[in-house]
Amino acid sequence: MKNVYILTEEGKEFSKDGCDLIKSMIRVNFKDEDELTFSMGAVYNRPSHLKSELEKHPDCYIAVSTTNGLHVLCGDNVKETVLILSDSPNKSSWSSVNAELEKLNTED
Repeated sequence: MKNVYILTEEGKEFSKDGCDLIKSMIRVNFKDEDELTFSMGAVYNRPSHLKSELEKHPDCYIAVSTTNGLHVLCGDNVKETVLILSDSPNKSSWSSVNAELEKLNTED
């Protein structure tokens, strides 16, 4: 079983349909058929909480809802997210991760 942490700007939860979309993205893009457990809500916008979860479950996925769409991170991107959260303990998890995704989009 793998965890999927969902980040939204306001710490809102995804519906079953939203979780099904993420599950489908993981199945198609990462060829992963493992059982998935979804964790979401305002508590995951606290960097210390999310960082602790990612360190316990490094083989997880992080789904980030942005104005540019839904991004799913895994592997080395999870390790990078832990570093990003460490560097920005006073910003929400979503704000920190979204800022990094925006940087990547402008570098393309």
